[in-house]
Amino acid sequence: MEIARISILGSVNIGLYIKATNKYFLYHSEILERKIKTLNKFLRTDGIPIKPLNTRVISPFIAGNKDGVIISKYADGDLLTNIKNSMKDHGLKTVVLDTKYTALGNLTVFNDRYALVSPLIPINARRLIADELGVEVAACTIGRASYIGSLLVINNKGGLVSPVIRDDELEFIESFLKINVFSGTINSGVPFISSGLVVNDKGIIVGEDTVGRELFVLTQAFGGE
Repeated sequence: MEIARISILGSVNIGLYIKATNKYFLYHSEILERKIKTLNKFLRTDGIPIKPLNTRVISPFIAGNKDGVIISKYADGDLLTNIKNSMKDHGLKTVVLDTKYTALGNLTVFNDRYALVSPLIPINARRLIADELGVEVAACTIGRASYIGSLLVINNKGGLVSPVIRDDELEFIESFLKINVFSGTINSGVPFISSGLVVNDKGIIVGEDTVGRELFVLTQAFGGE
């Protein structure tokens, strides 16, 4: 599995503008075409542009897998409409959750079989996620923090988590997901993993400030060569 080091919209925080799965990736429509070609090449799947009027940042508000995405009913109206229309056009689901927390991408972590959610996510929302996206769901914290989607990125092969994770949390996460999860950082020491990392089972895209020792851990975590 190859790794690409890039910037997006002038930023190494590439994970704010892209959300990838094994079937598609969502990206902000202002990203340059040559960058989209790089994403296509390394993720080996097609992109779906999102065109919200009020923000360039999309990933903190959504999460999902090959079957679709989740988004809060209280998300920005224009973003919500864009997501629903774009997903419908591609035969994918948009699961709208009745939760006051709008940054669901920061509160949940998905692969194609499992989802980890913050304890802040209500039980009824967890059940809806499980039913609609075909995943087993469990709640956890990372470093006793609820914003687990900021601190952990996974695919179906492995994961990378912030060094703030506690031993008991790591043990639970690996046991539930049935994958190995490595501790590390991105972009020269940044612990908020999802801010600068985009992965699926086919490729790894990381912010261009990521250094050698971090790249080595990434290849270990996600099955790279």
